[in-house]
Amino acid sequence: MDPTSGTERPAGLVLAGGRGRRLGGADKGLVPVDGEPMALRAARLLRRVAGPVAVSANRNPERYAALGLPVLEDGSHGGRGPLAGVLRGLEWCPAPWLLVLPCDTPRLPPAAVEALWSRARRGDVDAVVLEAGGRLHPLHCALRAGLRGRLAAWLEGGGRAATDWMRALGAAVVRLGTPEAALNVNTPDDLERARGGRPPVLVVTGWSGAGKTTLLERLLAALCARGLRVGAVKHTHHDVELDRPGKDSHRLRAAGARQVLLATPRRRFLVTELGRPTEPGLEDLVGALDRSLDLVLAEGFKGAPFPKLEVHRPACGRPLLAAADPDIIAVAADGPVAPAPSVPVLDLNDTQAIVRFVLAACALDGITTTGETAP
Repeated sequence: MDPTSGTERPAGLVLAGGRGRRLGGADKGLVPVDGEPMALRAARLLRRVAGPVAVSANRNPERYAALGLPVLEDGSHGGRGPLAGVLRGLEWCPAPWLLVLPCDTPRLPPAAVEALWSRARRGDVDAVVLEAGGRLHPLHCALRAGLRGRLAAWLEGGGRAATDWMRALGAAVVRLGTPEAALNVNTPDDLERARGGRPPVLVVTGWSGAGKTTLLERLLAALCARGLRVGAVKHTHHDVELDRPGKDSHRLRAAGARQVLLATPRRRFLVTELGRPTEPGLEDLVGALDRSLDLVLAEGFKGAPFPKLEVHRPACGRPLLAAADPDIIAVAADGPVAPAPSVPVLDLNDTQAIVRFVLAACALDGITTTGETAP
């Protein structure tokens, strides 16, 4: 078997160096879809099979760094198109393979990334490329790191088209059933279709006793003090009863009401009877909240496919969840974490540092205290 196949993880690269002309010059990697910058969403997808993950970006390096992503600028390769970013990634790549995704395909299914790496690890080709809708997507690819010299020569010789380079490499093709139109976000209409309309969601996860609720309390106080409208979702395995026998609302439920909404001048309580026990899905629960919220913080939901912040206390001796969960985008710990994860490690006791990360990761660093997007 080829020594560069096997089980060693590839490195990952998010391409976010484009000029976004059809999006009014926006820095695409920082444009949010459902409250998550597209570059961070692509990084989460890559971490399913790859690590470390860097971003190729030529603008706003400090904002990408705030997301915990190493930033690679084109440098001397600039002006040669997206392959310049790929070359910079190959030069950086600390692994035998580099898995590449553009930032602007936020609806790309995880199976596509897994299929690219599954085909590459056979070890019989130098490159693997994605096909969708009958067309090659040459920047969705897996490349041997040793191709850096060939790509540099291609660019020096005037080559620019990524499709031509992939064909010259004899790249293997992985075919995706998703329609091509469902992938790319190039125009405002594409962006509108990609967005689901819900507020951003961040899950605070960790082992029992790690201090998730305590951190959530601190985050809620700090974020609300900034004028943000924040919702919270709490998961529990216990059968909780908030109502009291004898109260009118309880009597209505006992009489058979499927839902009871108790309304007061200051707050509302909605109780829904599910009948048989059903494990709640976070997507459905968030859908029950007001869409006017700026952010939803959820506690628990270890298996939910949402961005997560892990609370970790090394002294407890429990393993780091981030080692096996690609959706964990940062760890908040109260001591040194070993082995070091491939995501940022924040000081659990530094609330403001965690708040700054949350604002960046949820695309809220441009929100003013009135809830409007700052220019």
